[in-house]
Amino acid sequence: MEETAERPSPLQTVDFSVGETSALLCYGAPSANAREIMGGLVPYGELWRSGANEATAIHLDGPATIGGVSLAAGSYSLYSLPNEGGWEIFLNSNYERWGIPISDEVRTTDVGSFMATPEATDGMVETLTYTYEATDANSGELLLEWENTRIRIPVAAGM
Repeated sequence: MEETAERPSPLQTVDFSVGETSALLCYGAPSANAREIMGGLVPYGELWRSGANEATAIHLDGPATIGGVSLAAGSYSLYSLPNEGGWEIFLNSNYERWGIPISDEVRTTDVGSFMATPEATDGMVETLTYTYEATDANSGELLLEWENTRIRIPVAAGM
């Protein structure tokens, strides 16, 4: 963690629980630095690691459902295919890798995917941020926010 704190895009984590399952999301957090992000630095129609540096990873100590994709306890990477009208979010069993490229070989270990609709944030979000908002003890949403875009990733207990 000490080494990653000195990076331009430092490693960030989000701890949360859904039902009996504890989860940890790990991601590199780049900043906009006056750059166009959505449709620019993050091109539409191209696979994106949904963070910086290593693959964005989620670690589960029990079963959970993310975006309708059932996952057993374990670790997974998360990447996306952003487009203006909708994002496809992928869950992949290969999480111990550099974030790019997302090659055909990486894609052979996809566990599942789901669609998410982008929405506008209330204001400019300078640094890529993930947060978790519980809706009840057994479900909630991971929120990806950067620049003027928010993506909601539904999470539920069990498989």
